[in-house]
Amino acid sequence: MNNTPNFMTLLNNENLATVIERFPIASDFLANYRLSDIATDRLLQSALEGIEEDILEEFGLEPYDLLLNFSVFLETFSETRADIDGVTSITINGGINKLKQPENISLTISAGEIISIVGPTGSGKSRLLNDIECLAMNFVMDLTVREFLEMHAKCRLSPNVNDVVEKCFQCANDLAGEKFAADTKVTQLSGGQSRALMIADTAYMSDSPIVLIDEIENAGIDRREAIVLLAKREKIIFVSTHDPLLALNADKRIIIKNGGIHKIIETSAEEQQSLVLIEKLDNELLKLRNHLRSGDLITKELINL
Repeated sequence: MNNTPNFMTLLNNENLATVIERFPIASDFLANYRLSDIATDRLLQSALEGIEEDILEEFGLEPYDLLLNFSVFLETFSETRADIDGVTSITINGGINKLKQPENISLTISAGEIISIVGPTGSGKSRLLNDIECLAMNFVMDLTVREFLEMHAKCRLSPNVNDVVEKCFQCANDLAGEKFAADTKVTQLSGGQSRALMIADTAYMSDSPIVLIDEIENAGIDRREAIVLLAKREKIIFVSTHDPLLALNADKRIIIKNGGIHKIIETSAEEQQSLVLIEKLDNELLKLRNHLRSGDLITKELINL
């Protein structure tokens, strides 16, 4: 059943203030048509009667045209939320590997599960991620961190933009190795800060049910906290990694060999117990890395094994 509202009816029966409260991105539509100062205590058609005539003429529009465009605009952005619900699990069925051998596997993964993908360099880990989601996106934008988060929150029709932006910003700083300010340009962030911002944005604003992460151990962020955060948001997490800490923290791990899925291992109780020692070793390495970053000398006394 389609629960998307009839936006033409909405615009004909609700004043603009109500529309903007329900769909904050509506204010961007009005700004694009130089209507930021339009009276919002009226219906759109009534409010248009009070604007200067040359504003709509500049865009070659009649009042009804603007009403129609506004309705289509709101419907388009609302669909980004309406179409996401319902993905609670996915199933991966085997194909063939580089040696033309069949992969005799079938793996069903539910929301909230973490799956690590391990194997030698060049074995096909990243290729598996590409098969799950054949989409690579790089972009550059001259926005501050706050402007970027506000833009995304509005596009996602977040009911309280300021609150979700603040949560994302604080979360990103918690994950990042080095703190950054909300007025920092996105293009000026380090690689680790950018990755932390994207993970926080994905956790709090993105409706995408599946998250693919390639070698997060090289990102310069709190990798364990990042994975736990995403899993708590009921997302299916695939992590390609060489890191035993991340691999064993997953519910299952896919072993890649010769460009195919060699086998699937469920993390055992014994492996989970070994995580205590692995975490201790990892914490010691983290302490040494922090000393290096601070310009300290590394001495035997700093190493506690």
